[in-house]
Amino acid sequence: MKKKILAAFFLLLVVVIAGCNGGEDTQETETVTFSKEAFDISLLDNTENFVNISPEGKTIYAYFTGVG
Repeated sequence: MKKKILAAFFLLLVVVIAGCNGGEDTQETETVTFSKEAFDISLLDNTENFVNISPEGKTIYAYFTGVG
């Protein structure tokens, strides 16, 4: 009989803890700002000089392929 009471108490405790923990559905989000400098890329050209590439609103894939 004591085992059943202890098991019921433990089950109730788990349910209460799980229920109290589920109230935090709101997540804090931080504002992300776009920094153009963070996306500038330097590559070597055919004469082995560094060339800065700035996509200016395009993805890198679109910049090189012209698609997008």
